[in-house]
Amino acid sequence: MTIAVTDANVFIDLYHIRLLHLLFDLKHEIIVTAEVIEELNEIQKNSLTAFIASGQLVVYYFTADELSLLMEFHLSPALSYSDHSVLFLAQKIAATVLSGDNRLRKECIRQKVPVHGILWIFDTAIASGQITYTEAIGALESLMVFNKRLPVNECRTRLMEWADLIKPVIIN
Repeated sequence: MTIAVTDANVFIDLYHIRLLHLLFDLKHEIIVTAEVIEELNEIQKNSLTAFIASGQLVVYYFTADELSLLMEFHLSPALSYSDHSVLFLAQKIAATVLSGDNRLRKECIRQKVPVHGILWIFDTAIASGQITYTEAIGALESLMVFNKRLPVNECRTRLMEWADLIKPVIIN
């Protein structure tokens, strides 16, 4: 099974559109660092409790030695401490990163760490039948209002593609 280390904005975005469960329907083992959990507000943290209790979400706590290495791992001043924790862990365990943070995504690419974002999660959920095109359109439109940092052109392209796939075919 593929392992994915997730950053905070994936949780925040999916929580906002009430589709957090999609993350745990992926064919991935989902791991989050304790540093990322600390970035979430109490309501968002509470929304993860059941997933943690069921083992669908693993919270990774760095050892003292790993924390020392993490402090030395500072790759970019543009990345937060929790972003560094995500990339550090992903490299350590050869995992994919799930992130919508453009700076983290670029650093993952630079470091040759596989990375996917929220649109990939939507695509995967549609392909596996977890949501319909209509549901995905509504959710992505809502997310675009909430999260102004999404890649607007890519989002619009997806919305048009999905809309074309649900247009009824008229046969004369």
